Amino acid sequence: MSVDNASTSSSSEQRTDYDIFISYSRRDKDFVRHLWESLTQKAEQKVWVDWDDIPPTADWRQEIYLGIEAANNFVFVISPHSVRSVVCGEELAHAIEQGKRLVPIVREDVDYESVHPELARLNWIFFREVDGFDTAFQTLIRAIETDLSHVRSHTRLFVRAREWENKDRDSSFLLRGSDLEAAEQWLRKSSERQPPPIELHREYIRASREAETERKETEIRLHRLTPQEYRNRQALLSKVRNYWVKGVLETSLHDRTAIALSLEERSQAVASPWKLAIEEFDGSPKLLPEGTKIISIFDEMGEGRTLLILGNPGAGKTTTLLELTRDLIERAEDDVGLPIPVVFNLSSWASQRQAIADWLVKELSNKYQVPQPVGQTWVNQQQLLLLLDGLDEVQAKYREECIAALNAFHQEYGLELVVSTRIREYTALSTQLNFQNAVYLRSLTPQQVLHYLDSSGSELVELSTVIHKDDVLLQLSQSPLMLNIMMMAYEGAPPTNVPEIALLEERRRQLFEAYIERMFKRRGIQQQYSKAQTLHWLSWLAQRMSQFSQTVFLIEGMQPPWLQTTAQHRAYHTGMKLFLMGIWGSLHVGLLAGLRDDSHSFNVLNGLQGLLAGLLGAVIYSLIGGPLGGLVNESTNHLVGRSINALLLSLIYGPIFSWVYGWKGGVAYGLIYGAIGAITYGPLHENQNIESIATLKWSWRKARNYSVVGLAIGLAIYVGAHQELISSLIFGLMFSLIFGFEKVNEVGSKTIPNQGIWQSLTNAGRLFVTIGLPTALVLGVIESPIYGAANGLLFGLAGGLLGGRGVGIACVKHFTLRCILWWSGSIPWNYARFLNYAVDRVFLQKVGGGYVFIHRLMLEHFAQLELERDR
Repeated sequence: MSVDNASTSSSSEQRTDYDIFISYSRRDKDFVRHLWESLTQKAEQKVWVDWDDIPPTADWRQEIYLGIEAANNFVFVISPHSVRSVVCGEELAHAIEQGKRLVPIVREDVDYESVHPELARLNWIFFREVDGFDTAFQTLIRAIETDLSHVRSHTRLFVRAREWENKDRDSSFLLRGSDLEAAEQWLRKSSERQPPPIELHREYIRASREAETERKETEIRLHRLTPQEYRNRQALLSKVRNYWVKGVLETSLHDRTAIALSLEERSQAVASPWKLAIEEFDGSPKLLPEGTKIISIFDEMGEGRTLLILGNPGAGKTTTLLELTRDLIERAEDDVGLPIPVVFNLSSWASQRQAIADWLVKELSNKYQVPQPVGQTWVNQQQLLLLLDGLDEVQAKYREECIAALNAFHQEYGLELVVSTRIREYTALSTQLNFQNAVYLRSLTPQQVLHYLDSSGSELVELSTVIHKDDVLLQLSQSPLMLNIMMMAYEGAPPTNVPEIALLEERRRQLFEAYIERMFKRRGIQQQYSKAQTLHWLSWLAQRMSQFSQTVFLIEGMQPPWLQTTAQHRAYHTGMKLFLMGIWGSLHVGLLAGLRDDSHSFNVLNGLQGLLAGLLGAVIYSLIGGPLGGLVNESTNHLVGRSINALLLSLIYGPIFSWVYGWKGGVAYGLIYGAIGAITYGPLHENQNIESIATLKWSWRKARNYSVVGLAIGLAIYVGAHQELISSLIFGLMFSLIFGFEKVNEVGSKTIPNQGIWQSLTNAGRLFVTIGLPTALVLGVIESPIYGAANGLLFGLAGGLLGGRGVGIACVKHFTLRCILWWSGSIPWNYARFLNYAVDRVFLQKVGGGYVFIHRLMLEHFAQLELERDR
């Protein structure tokens, strides 16, 4: 009945994906034969075409209709015979009904009025005798390949929707999970594309969403999840998928075909207690059947699974781990009863070497923005499936301790675990993981390498010849990573006049240099930074990531310990205090000085004098408090630190306010600034890390607790500054409002660079309006508009800086740190733009709102460049 490029007769029931269905009159059969040969042989298209003049039975018509439904494009050959053909008309009507993309091609001229209106409104492609076939054929191919992804999705979803309809709309044929999300995304984007979705598409996707929602709600009830718990779960699943599967796994090949890796069972590499129960245990390596997937090995182990993935550097350990992650995420999205697969890198454990449970809670917070109470619950209730990459990246002196911690954690919590590591570093240890099994990723054979290169295109043939003659290069190419690096570095330009270098490490370094040089020459990428700048900034970043055991770099993840010299640390503490008090202190003194004579008018001269006095106080505070803060912070007695900070601010700003309100006012405001110093010491010193705040909520408990402090401040203002009692009490009320906001315990989402700081800045702005506007309105009515505006500005600023656990202070600290690193030449000013540029150059990969080097070996190479520069 039909012909495609794979066989001479195949039913549409056997094949459900065709590029083209050709509708034509038997009178044009010779032309269609020529067209079919060109489509299948030259353009490698899958074509459905009926060659036989079979009587129109019911089965015949059904076969035709199925072929139309399974095709992406409906090509109608226009001729006087086809426009009069009843059968061609029926085929066209069915294609229109199913919303197929129509592609009219003209074999012979016809009367325009005789053509179906749906064909008449389209652009025709002319294949007449007087037209050039090759030119017309290229036009046809361009038309078919236009918006190809949309058309294929249109066909695929239609076929599934038709099957659902034919099965009496059985819910088992509906879309679920990621398939449903992809279909909904396609539907949202397809309204203005051709062909547009038909009603059956919409009904099918709508029914799938309703069934999915009902199923999820049922699962939530069965597992007793609250709506917030379900949202947290889905948010984490989405992050892991977007960060690691889409951000790393799907972009790691750079449009190259994946190389099938051979797996080997290495049960002798783990200390499974079950070995003791087997009398004739054979621990020798066991080669697994070709094509064995890691998910199959994992499934065979049953509940409580623990698996170790071993391999040489660049053998594909991380890729294999992420392939397993991808498959586990798909399952977890469909079943809320399954644990959440989460990827971590063990290198960060070595920084504090704490219990694995505590480390996980911290990593969930730092890397995935999971509030610590939520993370603690997930760990305690065994709701996570841990995929831990890079045991070998833990500092050598702590690896055995890490293994002991992992074994203790698994014994206590029983979570399912997967760990990956380089085999050389693991086998050198005296301690083994108490896991069920281990697999080893075998290196590529020389035959696999050469075959892969030969099949990857003509531009790599010369590279294949060079590798075949170079033993060291051939040895390097047996690592999938290094083979991929070679292909990108030497594609179309294989290495020539390569010196005889026997050392493998030296040849690897040379290869990385060639790769870096090639990436700087990539076409289509604007040269935004010089090569020297790029190498320096990436080298510095790699060195810091290695020093602090980081795999994923977040801009907001930069912390004060990243500063390298004592001078930089002092500059950080000094600059932070200067910036903070320069904003608040100078504005506060300036506004109050301008209003001291009359609350209904503002004296500009007094205001400017007060502004300068407040700024002078900020300078004194920063020069004394900056170096002192660095020393006090090292003390474990935070009460001493709070006291010193409070005393320092009191002694500096008390005399300044004496000039504004007299000695009573000076004493009152000195005490107020002392209270502010005690409160701000925590955000400034006790927590060295800069913590961004994604979402805030109101807490009556916190507001009640701070209302006493607010009342005391209000009374102090009433006594010392001779303000109206009602105004003073409002000041105290606003103070309690400032500290009534706290962080929301929900899983945040970081999808853009430095999103955490931008969210914190947004929250600071919201607090500014929330606190400042009511203050301005109330005091504007009680006192005067100018008095209300001034105090609204002050209290709004205080709310933005201090509210929500110092959300504004976090922004000040981050800005100060960035300024010092930029001034020292360690980073560019627009860091996100530079990091995106490094992604375009294929030095980094984007993971959500963060960045990773394309491989640990690449990070180590750049880190070594920094070390060599420092020597």
